[in-house]
Amino acid sequence: MLYLAGHLAVAVITDLRSRRIPNRLVLSLAAGGLATALWKACVAATSGPAGSPGKTALQAVGDGAGQVPVSLARMLRPAVGSFMYCVSGSLIVLVFLLLLDHLFPGAVGGGDVKLMAASGLYLGVSGTLRAMVLTFLSGGILSLIMLAFGLSRFREKIPYAPAVAIGVLAAAMTPITS
Repeated sequence: MLYLAGHLAVAVITDLRSRRIPNRLVLSLAAGGLATALWKACVAATSGPAGSPGKTALQAVGDGAGQVPVSLARMLRPAVGSFMYCVSGSLIVLVFLLLLDHLFPGAVGGGDVKLMAASGLYLGVSGTLRAMVLTFLSGGILSLIMLAFGLSRFREKIPYAPAVAIGVLAAAMTPITS
């Protein structure tokens, strides 16, 4: 979370100063997101019953030579599912924002799209959907504030990294309740 917050803070500062989000920053954030997704996948593979009460998936792999492929499949299923859940969050943002930019050219900057997509790796599907809604809400509020105080004019492009940071961090800190 600290890695994500640090990168978002740097993105906000650079976007406010230069209206650009460096690719190096986004690639670093994405690399951390992939590492986090892999870590979550490993945790999912090693923490939980794998068909045997009281045994983790890795312990169940060694139970009986004839059951190794079945147990290995049981072990990998949550790992692959967890990894794909994180990657899917990123892909959802990427597809949605690229579609939005196609329908309304110039509506979203390329750096903002990449920043949201990289952040989606940390949040998974539900967190990414929350982050998108919160980002759009905070972006609207920030735009109105900038217009009200004369910091921006109507239809002028604004730095959107602050809205992305607010939306992503709020989504990351919001517990999922069912």
